[in-house]
Amino acid sequence: QFDRLDFFRVMNKMLAIIPKTKINIAIDGYTASGKTTIGKELATQLNYQFIDSGLFYRYIGYYYYDNTSLEEVIKIIDEHKQNNQLLTELESVNYLNYEEYSKSGELASRASQNDQLREFINQTIRELTKQKEFVVVGRDVTTKILPDAEVKIVFTADLE
Repeated sequence: QFDRLDFFRVMNKMLAIIPKTKINIAIDGYTASGKTTIGKELATQLNYQFIDSGLFYRYIGYYYYDNTSLEEVIKIIDEHKQNNQLLTELESVNYLNYEEYSKSGELASRASQNDQLREFINQTIRELTKQKEFVVVGRDVTTKILPDAEVKIVFTADLE
C-alpha cells in the first residue's frame, strides 16, 4: 500500500537527488504506478512545467479521432503550440465527465496505434521541452520520447 507518508518520502528523496540546474525529468512506468501523481507534485515542488504524454492521446482521441484527418489533427496541435495554448488545451480532457473521460481513454488507445501520430506527439513533446524545466510522464517517456532527459525515473508498482 502506497500511502501519503510513502509519497512524501519518495518525493523528498527525489528532490534531494535532482540537480539544481535546468533539466528535464522523464517518468515512465506501469499503468497506475503513480507516475502522474508524483510527476505533478515534483513539477510543483521544482516550479517546472508538467506534461502527461497520455493526455495528447486522450485529447486527440476525444475531440478529433473519429471525424478529422491526421493532417488536420497535426495542424490543430501545431496551432495550439504556436499560440502557447497546447498544454492548457490538453488539460481540458481532465474536466470531462466520467463517461466522456472513459470514452476518451478508449479512443486514445485507438489513436496510439497510429505510428505517424505517435511520432508526431513524441516530436512535439521534444520540441516543447527543449528549454528544459519539464517533468514529463507517460509510457515510453524515458526510452522513446525523452531518451536524453537528465533524470529518468521508472516506476514499477504491484497492484496490491
